[in-house]
Amino acid sequence: MRPNQEFYNLMFGNQNHPTEMNSPIYACVYNGSNGSIWKSTDGGANWIDLSIGNKDFSGITTSGEIVYGCVAGGKVWKSTNGGISWASLSATKNWDGITTHDGVTVYSNVSSPASTWKSTDGGVNWTDLSVTPAFSTITTHDGVTIYGGVYSGSIWKSTNSGVNWTDLVTGTKLWWGITTHDGVTIYACEDGPFGASGGYIWKSTNSGVNWTRLVTERKSWSGLATYDGITVYACVNGQSIWKSADGGANWVDLAVSSINWRGIATRY
Repeated sequence: MRPNQEFYNLMFGNQNHPTEMNSPIYACVYNGSNGSIWKSTDGGANWIDLSIGNKDFSGITTSGEIVYGCVAGGKVWKSTNGGISWASLSATKNWDGITTHDGVTVYSNVSSPASTWKSTDGGVNWTDLSVTPAFSTITTHDGVTIYGGVYSGSIWKSTNSGVNWTDLVTGTKLWWGITTHDGVTIYACEDGPFGASGGYIWKSTNSGVNWTRLVTERKSWSGLATYDGITVYACVNGQSIWKSADGGANWVDLAVSSINWRGIATRY
């Protein structure tokens, strides 16, 4: 430990704890010829388009400088330098949602035929876990406990790295985003029921046993991200990106471009 560690942390921040200053945010766009990945390094106040090519990104995840983006009807893409350069991985599939906790172990969903795939070598090789639910969103904080949401279905949980899954019986909703930083506090968002003007954001503080609705205004919420369980980012398909600094009690519109946001990610 450095001499005067308390003073060092006060001046420069605790480098082992996530903060807005050391947790860049990435958001992906599913928009045909205009699909891309965007990045913010100041808590969502400003964003830049990383311009990695026109692709239908359906999921995004990050750990440190490593970023993965999956493409519907395409491949999984990876950056090891915070989005400056990218390389394509995997075979072409209907990828739909992706998550990593360390940049090495990665899980990604395939919508058709429905299954979840796993890589333990940074996306070089993939194994089909033969999971039946067609997850549209997935999250893990440790590579062992995983939560997956089904579009027009329920939220499921695995406690053994995706081998077995349990239905948390959350009710049939159009789950489109899910995130957790510790496996206990979980946020999930839904698109609206067909014919409705959107859905809601939900929160569990007991590993998915019980859920509380956080927002009263319906929106087509399409992605969620948190690095500490308190600061939460949520994107809205065709609208903007929102932020809560108090665990989802209150939300502020960051007034980002109104495009087809499909996912958002941040990680310590």
